[in-house]
Amino acid sequence: MNKLEIPMEHPRPAVFRKDWESLNGIWQFAFDDQDKGLSEHWERKSLDATIYVPYCYQSVRSGVCDQTYHPYVWYRRQLEFKESWRGKKVLLHFEGVDYQYDLWINDAHIGHHCGGSVRSTFEISNWLHEGSNTICLRVADEQDWSKPQGKQAPVSTVDRCWYTQTTGIWKSVWLEIVPEIYLSSIRITPDIDRREITLDLELNRHVVGTKIYIEVRYHNQLVCQKMLMPQAKRVLEPVSVESLDYVDELHYWTPERPELFDLYITVENSSGTYDFVQTYFGMRKIEARNGQIYLNNKPYYLRLVLDQGYWQDSLMTPPGNTSLKEDILLTKAFGFNGARKHQKIEDERYYYWADQLGLLVWAEMPSSYAFCAHEVTSFMGEWVSVVTQLYNYPSIMTWVPFNESWGIRNVLFDSMQQNFAESAYHITKALDSTRLVSTNDGWEQVTSDLCGIHDYYDNAASFQKKYHDMDSLLQKDAQGRKIYAGGYSFCGQPIILSEYGGIACGQSQNGAWGYNQAADSGVELLERICNITVPILENKQIAGYCYTQLTDVMQEINGLADANHRPKFDPAQGRKIFEKTIE
Repeated sequence: MNKLEIPMEHPRPAVFRKDWESLNGIWQFAFDDQDKGLSEHWERKSLDATIYVPYCYQSVRSGVCDQTYHPYVWYRRQLEFKESWRGKKVLLHFEGVDYQYDLWINDAHIGHHCGGSVRSTFEISNWLHEGSNTICLRVADEQDWSKPQGKQAPVSTVDRCWYTQTTGIWKSVWLEIVPEIYLSSIRITPDIDRREITLDLELNRHVVGTKIYIEVRYHNQLVCQKMLMPQAKRVLEPVSVESLDYVDELHYWTPERPELFDLYITVENSSGTYDFVQTYFGMRKIEARNGQIYLNNKPYYLRLVLDQGYWQDSLMTPPGNTSLKEDILLTKAFGFNGARKHQKIEDERYYYWADQLGLLVWAEMPSSYAFCAHEVTSFMGEWVSVVTQLYNYPSIMTWVPFNESWGIRNVLFDSMQQNFAESAYHITKALDSTRLVSTNDGWEQVTSDLCGIHDYYDNAASFQKKYHDMDSLLQKDAQGRKIYAGGYSFCGQPIILSEYGGIACGQSQNGAWGYNQAADSGVELLERICNITVPILENKQIAGYCYTQLTDVMQEINGLADANHRPKFDPAQGRKIFEKTIE
């Protein structure tokens, strides 16, 4: 099987079909502050302004650049029918629309979606006709502390470590053209100990006589071929992945050697039509035991950086097709082997490039901030979709449902909030037993695979004084909040200093800030980083760290790079510190 070349702009390169079309670009747009668009049937009308999709209206790149609050917005564009679509299914994908929307095709309402971070897909063939077709969206993004929103400030003015809001379409919109019978879901579970993967495949519907052909290749060398005759729409099939080297195991996925296997799946219908999907997988295993992280059955020290994923003119949306790849290369240049994607489910090209280039990722749910029944239901629905959608990326090693008790501010003693956090842990493990879960990262932790501690101490002496007796520390607090919630205690999990650093560089102005005293120059910043990082490496009870943060973001000037993602010092100098091994 010849590997297909994937364009840089493809929104989901990890699952590639050759017949696709981007719908990014100029759309009609309108604010609907009085919420009269539904009663006045705006889905049938032209809108009076334009916006550049996929950038939110608050960003410069959108062409609107209005950062005031607008709870309801409308989008509209034309779609020309192509003769090649006849007799096929047309899938309309929205990679991310914040927060919920209704969709019309040619004035017919065909669906609703809620959740700003995950993909939504509609099969729209039955609503299309020859000539010009209309796509219309009404998006609602009301101020509501109980819905997941991450680092978006609840008001128009940015505040502390919260940033400009994101409303509406903020990830790619695109079409995928598939045959009548096609693969609607692919789930790949690697098992390095059994030298196999388990494929969980789902067809959009089952038709007698359908065949599924599976081919696995490593660097174009054939590893395995199979033909399946599904008896239902879902197929669960083990596939052997034998080593191609009988002396050394060279084909595991690691950040240092991101080895990947190509997987080609062809669905042949009895009528002779084909669905061909090109994807990949990595043979890797993540564990936490004996107070250490194990990658592929070997101890592995985590060197992470906190990455907010913001840009000056485009906010949460990467400004270009290579921006995410460049950020990963910058992360590795600084000496990190992983990133904690903070309070954001990133454009899927980020995880793709993390797989390809070699970077471990913590995937973290954007927080809501008001505990109530609505928070529980909105969080759980979207979190299940997040874990399901990102399951196949080998780079993802840890799921983070909660951060610093945001949305569960009374989890220290409130049994309902503890039950909520516990349920997030258990449902995550039910969906994915192959990865770690840091349930409430930072403090006031409940059941978790890791002990994540946030501590913005100022210097080495402060760290050594606080951490010389780890047993005592784990029973109290590191930064004014108890490390464990009431009724919970440390059970030997790997200890990760999952936030530290945050040193500002430059003079504070216009509300700009960082943790502790700012460094005056890149040279001083390096010295300060060395001073607070070396004692972590010397502490044998700590299994890894996460430095805050990769780039400046708005009022936060505590990045290793500025808000335009330009390093404040030579990354090679930082690499000497972050990669340093203390014997």
